[in-house]
Amino acid sequence: MSKIPVVKVIQFTSTAFIYPIFKNGYTSLRNYAERNKCKILLNEQVNRCNTITVYIREPMERFISGVNTYIYFEQEKDPTIEYDGILNKIENKEVTDEHFMTQFDWIKRLGKYFDFWVEFVEVKELKNLIPDRGGPPVPKITEHQKKKISKLNFDLSKDYIIWNQWLNKRENVKDFINVLSKA
Repeated sequence: MSKIPVVKVIQFTSTAFIYPIFKNGYTSLRNYAERNKCKILLNEQVNRCNTITVYIREPMERFISGVNTYIYFEQEKDPTIEYDGILNKIENKEVTDEHFMTQFDWIKRLGKYFDFWVEFVEVKELKNLIPDRGGPPVPKITEHQKKKISKLNFDLSKDYIIWNQWLNKRENVKDFINVLSKA
């Protein structure tokens, strides 16, 4: 039986709430929250919020970075795992991970517990909130790795709809999920 993921929202101020997504400033947001003792709302608690900000990253850039991070962590656990073997498993949907699952899937997860407004903001705007950003301890990806990952057949179409049509917009999360689920 798979474990049900926990939805976490960071309360930055009395009215500012952020839903962190892996590869969209997640490490920076987590570290900032720890340093500043921000309150973390879990699952049903997120319905206390009126509006939650969701930082969105360019989909292919995020996918490439997420796959690279996932492979790095898997090879740290088991150095015998082959890079191309993991890529094949990802492409064949034999494995999924929060590092590269779609941003839309993250938002659907939030929608299980939240009924109000989400605001979509480009992740580069996070620098205005957290100037000293840092990511996970993963080696820099090579151009060769980027090309291999970018050739994977992985459906990012809903993330591109968010990227192209929903940035800097505010929408009821349930309505948003319903509209995008039909796209």
